[in-house]
Amino acid sequence: MFERVAGILGLVVTVGLGSAVLDRSGLPRHGRLRADLIRLRTESARLQAENEALRAEIDGLRRSPALIESAVREELGWVRPGEVVLRPSRVR
Repeated sequence: MFERVAGILGLVVTVGLGSAVLDRSGLPRHGRLRADLIRLRTESARLQAENEALRAEIDGLRRSPALIESAVREELGWVRPGEVVLRPSRVR
């Protein structure tokens, strides 16, 4: 009797494990979700670092009128009268 119950239990375990491995919602899905999680954590860390750099830039702009002027001049291409602008030459 015990052998029969053990055989049935073994069959149930084998079918269950096979289902977990082969089913789309089993191990393959787990692997995809784990890869997605790693990718999203990496992207989140990159965005957090970018946000911190932007916060530091904002803080610097709030504290320094010279940085504001420099940023505006660079963004808009403004020059003061008498200044000479040097542009890098094109490399062929």
